[in-house]
Amino acid sequence: MSNTPIANQNTNMFVDDPLLTVQEAADYCKVSKSTINKKRREKSIPSIRAFGDVRFRRSDLNKFIQNGLSWGLQPVGAS
Repeated sequence: MSNTPIANQNTNMFVDDPLLTVQEAADYCKVSKSTINKKRREKSIPSIRAFGDVRFRRSDLNKFIQNGLSWGLQPVGAS
């Protein structure tokens, strides 16, 4: 355990775990926007409302990518 006070640590949640738009999330996961929206509606990917739009945490998308490998999802353009 570190003796460094939390206030002195160089951590910023939004830099380390940015919020991505639907398009950015689709690009990051290499799937279509419709897949991202479908998985959001199914609650397979947690999302939040920020600035009047749906946003996704990159850490949640990383979990989605790992789970997607077992779901058999294919990247956009894959045959």
